[in-house]
Amino acid sequence: YANVANLYLISLLVITIGAESFLRILQGRPAHVVRILTAIIVGLTILFITFLVKDEIVSLEMSSPVPIIYTVATLVAMYLSLSKMWQIKKRVDFMPGFVNYLSISIILIGVAALTNIYYEFFIDLFNLPEYQAVYFSHFAFYIAMSFLFLAFGKVSHLGGMLEEVKNLNPHR
Repeated sequence: YANVANLYLISLLVITIGAESFLRILQGRPAHVVRILTAIIVGLTILFITFLVKDEIVSLEMSSPVPIIYTVATLVAMYLSLSKMWQIKKRVDFMPGFVNYLSISIILIGVAALTNIYYEFFIDLFNLPEYQAVYFSHFAFYIAMSFLFLAFGKVSHLGGMLEEVKNLNPHR
């Protein structure tokens, strides 16, 4: 289950990279944040491969510190993604629908990740079969992907939007 959490974290960071790349063009700032996030994604990918080969080295058991580490990582990734969305919403007034749908998607990915991390807790608390917790996590992610689709539908009509954003930057 740690690998599923890794994939959810990677998806949140990819959204953050996309938003930061947009803001970088808009504000003419360096790519430091994108490079750092890319390095974290590479690290998570290495963990993913490691856990595929040796799944016994990590446990999401409630007695382990790993769920807390993943929880903190998920909440930080959600905060970074949402803060980038809010920055876009404040600076670019023609994108509120896009940002709103994308923000919902970010929250749902976080819910999927946290449900996956604490699946054992939910199984015990609600006396559920394990597959129900897994289904809930996956379906929260699937719904998040649907909101991503809706978000990009809001900006599909913009065409050469990045060129227009570059022109908005007074530092170029």
